[in-house]
Amino acid sequence: MAEGSRDIRSSASFLRQRWWALLASGVVALGFGAAYVTTVPAELASTTIVLIAGGGSANEKDPDITTQAKLVTSGPVLAAAGRAVTPALSAEAVRQKVEVKTPSKQLIEIQASSIHGGEAQALSQAVAQAYVQALEERAKTVSGATVRQLQGRADLLGGQLKALQGQIAATKARADGEDPSSAAALQDAQLIARLSVNQSDIALKLNNVLDQIATAPTLSGASVTGSIVQPFSPATGPARYPRLIAWMAGGLIAGVLAAALALVIRLRRDPRLRARDDVADAIGTAVVADVKSRPQSSVAGWAALLGGYQAPAVDAWAFRQVLRVLAGQGPQSAALREGRRPSSRLEHPRSLILISIAGDRRGLAIGPQLAAFTASLGISTRLVLASGHDEAASLWAACASDRDSHLRPGLVVEARGDGLPLVRATDVPRDESGSLPEPLSALDAAPKHLRADLTVVLVVADPKKPLVPGDEESPPAVLALSPGTATREDLARIAVAADDVGVEIAGIVMADPDSSDRTRGRRTLDERARDVPLPVRMTGVSAVSVSGGNRWQGR
Repeated sequence: MAEGSRDIRSSASFLRQRWWALLASGVVALGFGAAYVTTVPAELASTTIVLIAGGGSANEKDPDITTQAKLVTSGPVLAAAGRAVTPALSAEAVRQKVEVKTPSKQLIEIQASSIHGGEAQALSQAVAQAYVQALEERAKTVSGATVRQLQGRADLLGGQLKALQGQIAATKARADGEDPSSAAALQDAQLIARLSVNQSDIALKLNNVLDQIATAPTLSGASVTGSIVQPFSPATGPARYPRLIAWMAGGLIAGVLAAALALVIRLRRDPRLRARDDVADAIGTAVVADVKSRPQSSVAGWAALLGGYQAPAVDAWAFRQVLRVLAGQGPQSAALREGRRPSSRLEHPRSLILISIAGDRRGLAIGPQLAAFTASLGISTRLVLASGHDEAASLWAACASDRDSHLRPGLVVEARGDGLPLVRATDVPRDESGSLPEPLSALDAAPKHLRADLTVVLVVADPKKPLVPGDEESPPAVLALSPGTATREDLARIAVAADDVGVEIAGIVMADPDSSDRTRGRRTLDERARDVPLPVRMTGVSAVSVSGGNRWQGR
């Protein structure tokens, strides 16, 4: 849960820092929305309403409205409607332009859409007429089949009736020539009676069939009839300005969301380190301070920074922490342990190396800011640019142009490109006459105008091929970088390059840390792993196992 919350905060902070990209994407999408509304006309819609009903008796149920709606969008109906409009359309083209709704059990709304109002009206009416005509043809088909069946039965009954009449006539003729009291005459009389009954029954059936033939269209109640109760309505569509506003707002939101998604995906795939703990763990050195950077892009800007920078209270305290941490790494710490006070009120080393990464403008600004800060406290400071890089050309030009002049009282700048300047960890404070005690190497005898209480050596290292000048007597170093400028591999290469020449990276200064980063980077991963596990509320035993180092210590 905590990890997910941190990811959300880091993503939100990452997006806030790139608000310009989100704004640009939103503006571009907004422009596309406005262009779409301007170039593509709005769809106009026209509606025709059809009333359907069953053709049977009062007890006949209403037709299935769902089935009728499917009949409207069937191929034959749409094909007939497409042939009825000008220009003619295929059934598939009509289907894409027509929408069928069923607001009740007996009403069907046929809505046709087109960028041309006349086409929408004609198409809506044509579909309704094709549907009604299909219902009529179906009803006629049912009625015709019924009449043919009844007519065949009537013909059969008529034939039977004629045959009975012939038998009755023949029997009567035979009975007239017989003796009325004879047995044959009695039998013929009985036969004539039976034939007359059959004749009456068949005649009644024939009359019923003839009545059904006469009323066959009415009795075809299984068929469905339809009628257009509302012809096509005037074609209407959305108003221009509401449509323009809707498309522009939708484009703006879609553009911002798409850009945010792309940036978040890029952040997840970006191997560069942003959190303090991640940077500290990469080289096994703690973060000693966070500083607000003042990066510059011109020679005049760097000169103004060196000459007029005044550190805010927060940054001033951060710089003091950096100097005190490095003071414990140099020879001045021995003087403090012997009870001697440093030459100034602020505890600081005689010299330090500040390493920044090429391309990190915010990290590059930490060195000039630190030098200007110490000079503002009355500490004579020498800022030496030891190794140049194309990414810091403007800073090198600013320092080279004022090589023999003071940009501010107590600050001297020097730009070099041939390796580490004349700085050694064995430097000690000079006496009041400015002379150097013996024995010292001749290389340490710097000119008088370059002598200072604090020497800040600025090194810009290429993360791909880092080169850190120095030797086993070089002062401690501090790494200055901003979040998202280096990967774990880049920092490892710089640490290896520094270690190869005997330069110890004693701390890290984060320039403009991410506001969503809740880590501090004060301890490395090994130090955090040696913490004693804390009890939990449920069981009283932490689920975190004791590290290997603790187990060895316990033994």
